[in-house]
Amino acid sequence: MASYLRHCNEAVVSTVTTGGVDVLRNVERFHPDVILMDVMMPRLNGLTICHHILSCHAETRIILLSGILDAMHPLVVKSGATAFLPKPVKLADLRRVVEKVVDRVNPV
Repeated sequence: MASYLRHCNEAVVSTVTTGGVDVLRNVERFHPDVILMDVMMPRLNGLTICHHILSCHAETRIILLSGILDAMHPLVVKSGATAFLPKPVKLADLRRVVEKVVDRVNPV
């Protein structure tokens, strides 16, 4: 997905992490506008990280991914995420959702 997104938009800076703790480190290092993050990760799950990120960086937009939960699951709804994509992710859906979220961050 990171490689695909880099080809879709030259302004994309992407990092791939190995788990929840790395996500938090990268947020503090890069201060991203948009984060694409799985719900299920080692050490800290995406829902917990979502709450933490948004409590410190309310302007950050988060797109959650999951193959277990759906967009209407109460934990996903309460997470504060801007968008949700079910896994397996279709690249066309990924591009559409990312573009929609980025447009919210950078309105014309």
